[in-house]
Amino acid sequence: MSGLRTDTARSPRLTWSPSRRARYHPVTTTKQRAGQLRALRWAQRSLCAGCGEHVPSSSRLKRYDPAYPTFDHVTTRSTGGGRTLGNGLLKHQRCNQQRANRAPTGCDLVWLEFVTARLSMRPRSFKPTFKGGVRNLR
Repeated sequence: MSGLRTDTARSPRLTWSPSRRARYHPVTTTKQRAGQLRALRWAQRSLCAGCGEHVPSSSRLKRYDPAYPTFDHVTTRSTGGGRTLGNGLLKHQRCNQQRANRAPTGCDLVWLEFVTARLSMRPRSFKPTFKGGVRNLR
């Protein structure tokens, strides 16, 4: 029980120490995840990296719909891959579950190169203009 400690000042219950929590569960906020999916949708032109079909918006589907857009880790999290844009592809939930915890296929690696190249050219914002009506230029 080296990772657990008792919090005697507030209550005698067991809690995880902050360092272990940060190591095993890095915090990615909902806004960051939505931004990553938005960037991948733009880079992949709303195409699934698994089957090549159109990926509909998540606001139109229920969470467990087979066509729901998900973030697929090319290098799986169990082998040390993180939730970064350089390690992710947009896939349908069914395509992501079919691949599961297997090594990336050649198709996944080609998609990753394409997405990385597109993301290097992405605009600062995905909105076409700022509030003042000025175009979004690099």
